[in-house]
Amino acid sequence: MIRLLLLGLLCSPLYAELDLTLPPIPDEEVIELEKKFRDNFNFIEIKEPPTRKQRIIYWTLHGLDVYTTYEGLKNPNITESNPLLGKRPSLEELVMHKIIFAGLLGENLSTYSYTFLNTSLSIAVIRNIHVINTTSSCTINFYVDGSRVPC
Repeated sequence: MIRLLLLGLLCSPLYAELDLTLPPIPDEEVIELEKKFRDNFNFIEIKEPPTRKQRIIYWTLHGLDVYTTYEGLKNPNITESNPLLGKRPSLEELVMHKIIFAGLLGENLSTYSYTFLNTSLSIAVIRNIHVINTTSSCTINFYVDGSRVPC
């Protein structure tokens, strides 16, 4: 068995060069693909489209919202308040929810809507952090007289 393994190693090339570079895509094709994507997902005509900066902030805040929600759900006393997700969604459910809803919504918003949503998302992330920092991870128990059992 060892002789066959050694023979196989000696007969195989010691260094195989594999070129995995992709050919460059012409700018015209990229623009055409972006146009097709926008045509398929734009349901309304936007007079003032959002800036690149607004889109970056939008997706960054959605990522932070998923992260803070996921971190908060590790605490047994914190639950998700979005009725579409249930009380304890998995990370995969959180990410898919954001990709689907934020993606469709984001393609159909004006610059003013992006400003409003980015502000709302900032507040949601700040609230998530506040809830994480102020909620005890102990199970909440009370004595018969109504006073709280210490952790």
